[in-house]
Amino acid sequence: MNIYTLLLSVFVLVIGFLISRTSLKFKKMILPSIAVILLVYKSAEYSFYIINQELDKIPIEFSTLAYFLFGIVIIFKIKELYAVAAFASFISGIGYLLVFIFMGSRYVEIHGFYSTVIAFTSHSILFIASVLLKNIVVAKTKDIKYIVIYTAIYVAYVFIINALIDLSASYIFINLLLQGDLLRNLLGTTDISIFTYILYYIIIHSIYGVIIFIFFKIYKDKRLPKNT
Repeated sequence: MNIYTLLLSVFVLVIGFLISRTSLKFKKMILPSIAVILLVYKSAEYSFYIINQELDKIPIEFSTLAYFLFGIVIIFKIKELYAVAAFASFISGIGYLLVFIFMGSRYVEIHGFYSTVIAFTSHSILFIASVLLKNIVVAKTKDIKYIVIYTAIYVAYVFIINALIDLSASYIFINLLLQGDLLRNLLGTTDISIFTYILYYIIIHSIYGVIIFIFFKIYKDKRLPKNT
């Protein structure tokens, strides 16, 4: 763990907490601007990669899809998917910030300083975006269905992209997770039993379920800041 990566992540998390205490009027005022910035910037970034045939940079990570989901849902006011957008943005943003505390230096080694700064900034904005939806979004039981459907579509998308494009040389977390590379790295061997793989995927599903539970605990609160 690097003290600088710790301070950077804590700083963003504190900013997020302070923003969560602001008025509903303030949140609704800046939310569309954040959505436009994310959608326009990320659309331009990935269009550039595709035009230059850098297909190994095609959006495939959970967070890269969250940028587009959030931007489209907010800009076009698709209220049925507000909770899904908040969920995807929340776990992408806070997940990256927490992992960055321990892996920030490693990210610089793998991706370079510039790309790491861009990634950190983008995920920080995504986290702030999810915070802005607090009190605007009130998670309901029916939203679990939409989150599960979105997750299933996303996983199917990941498998399709991997079938069409060879991404084996790229460091892509979702591939490490779903293809079992993460398990093999943790155990330091490729000689793993089927039972161990089954247990591994059960644990992944359980952790994801816990994350959904935590999200609902946070976003189900209907109390608003006093200055609304």
